Amino acid sequence: MGSVIEEDLLASLRLFVSKQQFSVPITHNGLGYNNLIYISLVLASLAQRGSSERLGQNAAVFPMLLIEEPEAHLHPALQYKLLSHLARRVDGEPCLSRQVFVTTHSTHITSAACLESIVCLVPQANGSIGVSYPARVFPDTPAGKESRGYVERYLDATKSTMLFARSVVFVEGITEQLLVPALAWLAGRGFDEHHVAVIRVDGVTFKHFLPLFALALRS
Repeated sequence: MGSVIEEDLLASLRLFVSKQQFSVPITHNGLGYNNLIYISLVLASLAQRGSSERLGQNAAVFPMLLIEEPEAHLHPALQYKLLSHLARRVDGEPCLSRQVFVTTHSTHITSAACLESIVCLVPQANGSIGVSYPARVFPDTPAGKESRGYVERYLDATKSTMLFARSVVFVEGITEQLLVPALAWLAGRGFDEHHVAVIRVDGVTFKHFLPLFALALRS
């Protein structure tokens, strides 16, 4: 008789979601919701594969989960919840050696991630891909720590568009945020065409963002 492995069970598993008095087949769910269910099954599978109590010396030493653009077909609120859940799973079990890599273009996902866990890949003029770590650009000084904390709190689902833009224009408030793109459009240099993000800082707190652009902080 042939053996049945865990992947076969996951592939052939038929799930029914119970909602009030109805049982809905998983095939009737949207693709995004089904992806969430599948991710939860894979997470459970990784936990079992890394269990030394279950597998002994055959347990996975450093399991990794790679998720490509989980925002596809997924409601923004669920995007945020997914990343929050993954962060709690990883941070809540520090004794386990594992990593979760997520590639995304969603500001809802970046808003749920701490600055330390964000890695930006940027195409360079010579065709290579540059790697930057936003959390590491702040100096280990009181001013640097203050700026890092401010930026981390600042990056919500709207303002973290700066992480995906080709260029960024910081303005003071909503008036400038509306006016500057209009002036650029009148000059024939529309910001949308050139992937320029206009980010308002809601004040004069521009100094906190200087390290992100390799500029020194001033006390």
